[in-house]
Amino acid sequence: MKFAARTGADARTAERMTPASGAPPRDGADTGGPLRDRLAAIIEAQKAISAAGRDVDAVMRTIVEQARKLTGAAAAVVELVEGEEMVYRGVDGTAAPHLGLRLRIDSSMSGLCVRTGEVLRSADCESDARVDREASRRFGARSLVVVPMSVREGVLGALKVYSPEPDAFGDADVQSLELVASVLSSSIDAALRFREAESLSAERARTERALRESEERFRSLTENSHDVSAIIAADGVIRYASPSMERVLGYRPEHVVGRSVFELVHAEDQPAFGGLFESARERPEATIPYEIRFRHGDGSHRWMEGIARNLLDNTAVRGIVTNSRDVTDRVAVRQRLETYARELERSNRELQDFADVAGHDLQEPLRKIQAFGDRLKARHADALEATGKDYLERMQNAAGRMQVLIRDLLAYSRVTSGAQPFAPVDLQRVAADVVQDLETQIERTGGRVEVGALPEIDADAMQLRQLLQNLISNALKFHREGVPPEVRVSGTAGGGWAELRVADHGIGFEEQYLDRIFTPFERLHGRSAYEGTGIGLAICRKIAHRHGGEITARSTPGEGTTFLVTLPIHPVPKEGLP
Repeated sequence: MKFAARTGADARTAERMTPASGAPPRDGADTGGPLRDRLAAIIEAQKAISAAGRDVDAVMRTIVEQARKLTGAAAAVVELVEGEEMVYRGVDGTAAPHLGLRLRIDSSMSGLCVRTGEVLRSADCESDARVDREASRRFGARSLVVVPMSVREGVLGALKVYSPEPDAFGDADVQSLELVASVLSSSIDAALRFREAESLSAERARTERALRESEERFRSLTENSHDVSAIIAADGVIRYASPSMERVLGYRPEHVVGRSVFELVHAEDQPAFGGLFESARERPEATIPYEIRFRHGDGSHRWMEGIARNLLDNTAVRGIVTNSRDVTDRVAVRQRLETYARELERSNRELQDFADVAGHDLQEPLRKIQAFGDRLKARHADALEATGKDYLERMQNAAGRMQVLIRDLLAYSRVTSGAQPFAPVDLQRVAADVVQDLETQIERTGGRVEVGALPEIDADAMQLRQLLQNLISNALKFHREGVPPEVRVSGTAGGGWAELRVADHGIGFEEQYLDRIFTPFERLHGRSAYEGTGIGLAICRKIAHRHGGEITARSTPGEGTTFLVTLPIHPVPKEGLP
């Protein structure tokens, strides 16, 4: 979602339009039955919005329907800011055919509303210099009202109603639209941010009677809310608390009004909350997010997440408006995850240290076994019987396999410990170098390796070289008896991702064993049939994961295998992953 910043110059030049001179004010007639209808419609809109949940389109459909009903307009539109344009995202009435329409933000009444953050009203579009008369005639708009929709980052769009009649909207209509626009802004912000916070839109300056009506509407909208809304004076004294205060924090609203908000804040969070409150107090119209522990009426504490908006200069509010919700359970889960992550990181460090030490300590006795075995074979072979020579040969072979196993284990562990920073890597050149390194194996098997076009990505060049070498070497090794191996390396890139493919016509395998082949030391064939320790593919998967990617394979026994490696073109390093 894009937001429009308000500019000082626009704010100074923008002004609210009032009905034409001599036109009777509509507010005086909006009493009794009509007022009840307005309140009922607003409550109905709130219920529909709650039912829509995170469905932003459904929320906007409800809003434009209710806006048209409240004002008697011929059309209602929700316009959202996208770049330098205003886009019709919600429409009702005669505006219905124009869903998706785009207008430049600098050439429309709605754009002016978004730039200034002001409610704009035109009693007669024909004589209003701010209105494009040709466009208003095309849409059948003689009078209109545009209300900004504001959230914490700025203005995300505007709610507009228009009528084919001049001077069709009065102050009560404007006030109703302001309230509806504030409901829509909060709902869209909550949906886009997974209901983390709801923005409370401040009502503009109005008469004492209009303020009382606004407060009544506000209470109606918050009666059944699970969020806690409050108005706090500049000195920290709570002037208003919503009914949900009792459900969430265990205090009746009348028991906290008149008390300092700091009395409810956890002692350890007092300095942080004090800084946030001071920041909000010093910045008019600013919206400040917070996550603070508040004391519950039962003596426990609750984590509350919310936003505070400075409306001290708003004569209808004269306070800092807060809207918060209980996130205690979420914070507890987050803290457990952070603890688990620290423990996992410590465990990984210990495992890495163990692998390094074990690798070093185990290789030393192995080297001695091999050295003494070589001496025994060279100096005393003639003194050994056939059985003794066989035992010696087995001992040396076992020591050799153990050394290879330790070497591969260290290579697996060093995918993270020996990792290098990511930098641009030409996979075409890397693959060519790998083929050259495997030239002896290719000649021995009578095979052929074909390298197609490969993309350039940000990666650890040495690890990508190791990954390709393991995959190509495996493709050469697991070929069918009597059939020279043919290996094709290819790749594609798009949408921020690169896919590498290493395909062969070898022995293949049953795909039910797909998970096993990427597990360290797992082998689908006996050691006597194919050499190796069974850790090469495990290293490939670890390298792919470290780059934020994945590796899988497709295979048919007797026909061949294709390994597919998916990697982000610009990955985020994950050095701590196991």
